[in-house]
Amino acid sequence: MKLTYKLTGSAIAIIVFSLILTGGIASYLINRNFDYYLQTEHLNTLDHIKSSVSNSVNNPMEDMFLELDMYVRANNYIFEIQDENKNVLYVSSNFVRKGMMNRHLNVSQIQNMPMYNDFAVVSYLVLDEKNESYLLNIAYDKTFMNSENVVKFQQTMYTSILIALVVSACLGAIAFVLLSSPLASSISHASENAKRLTLGKKIIYDNASSGVVELESLHSSILTLDETLRDQEELRRNIVETLSHEVKTPLTVLNSHIDAFIDGVYEPDRVRMEKCKDEIQRIQDLMGRIDDINDLSSKSIILNLEKFDLENEIQAISMILEPQFRKKNINLETSFSGNLEVELDKYKLRQILYNLLSNALKFSDPYSIVKLRVESMEFDIDFYVENTGLVIEPSSISHLFEAKFRAPDADEYDVTGKGLGLKIASNLSQAMGGKVSLVKSDAESTCFRLSINLQ
Repeated sequence: MKLTYKLTGSAIAIIVFSLILTGGIASYLINRNFDYYLQTEHLNTLDHIKSSVSNSVNNPMEDMFLELDMYVRANNYIFEIQDENKNVLYVSSNFVRKGMMNRHLNVSQIQNMPMYNDFAVVSYLVLDEKNESYLLNIAYDKTFMNSENVVKFQQTMYTSILIALVVSACLGAIAFVLLSSPLASSISHASENAKRLTLGKKIIYDNASSGVVELESLHSSILTLDETLRDQEELRRNIVETLSHEVKTPLTVLNSHIDAFIDGVYEPDRVRMEKCKDEIQRIQDLMGRIDDINDLSSKSIILNLEKFDLENEIQAISMILEPQFRKKNINLETSFSGNLEVELDKYKLRQILYNLLSNALKFSDPYSIVKLRVESMEFDIDFYVENTGLVIEPSSISHLFEAKFRAPDADEYDVTGKGLGLKIASNLSQAMGGKVSLVKSDAESTCFRLSINLQ
């Protein structure tokens, strides 16, 4: 059953029950108070007749009783005044009953007529100023509480209550439908989005407001959860891609060295075996730092500074990459100038130079030369990587250091990759207080520079 129908049905049942209960209680209270009102009015009428007669017994002229006569006639009362000998001194005007001609009857006659069996008589002793007594007999309809007018009034009252109940129930149902529909729609929307989240689908955004704080909070939480999950998914992809990129370099080095050993190009001497072991250790380090691998794209990179001779480190990098360059018939030339004793993060510097040299190798023409030049000054050190091959279009320069960017002409060199190398190199250089930039790219050569401030 739909939520709207269930809420509306429950609300209508509650409204109808409440209105019936309220109407029943109201009818009971009104009926009881109305009976009390009729009884009180009856006693007041008797008192009024008695008081009026008591004031007029000294002069029993009909014109003096005209006002009282009209009053009792209007209220279906009859009264008569008798003296001590029971002689009738005055009889009020009679009323006309259905099927009867208007007859001037006294109270005694009414008591003896069967058709007036529903009449009752009360008698009062009235004294005048001379202390003479008179008997006041008042006849009235005992069924005055069930008279036609009273019954009609009660029926009208009950009908009004019933109409009010029906109208209230209808208006309540309509109001609840109008109120519950947005709520049901909002809850249904939240439920649908929750299902889409479990299936990994994109949630549906709805700018319509339900006006309910709790539901708005629920929608906000679902949107926040969706954004968090997407951020986490993006983070996971970045970690996997970065890790894949960083692992590929040492694996390529190992593969090229093993091929060289198999082909007899190099002898598996101690030095080269130690270099291969270093690359295996590098892979192990990457695996051990998998939780921190995303730091390659953030500003929270931690540096491990150590003093070392830059020329020895560059020669070690050249030896590691030499099989790859030899395989493509490309020479790697290195040159140095200035003081080469530095204090840097050796591991991150190697990562940067690996990425720059790997890119130069990928996009160089066969039988060409890749040059790595190091210029050390008092407070700065520059690394230049220059190659001949792909010319970077001016429109691509501003995107070079964006993640996953690849030059449009890269496919001409049969190069695979995710376009992360320069982005990783740029972030690592910034963490070390430096910068990677493009110096030039033309038909003659393409040159990248890594500048690091040593202060």
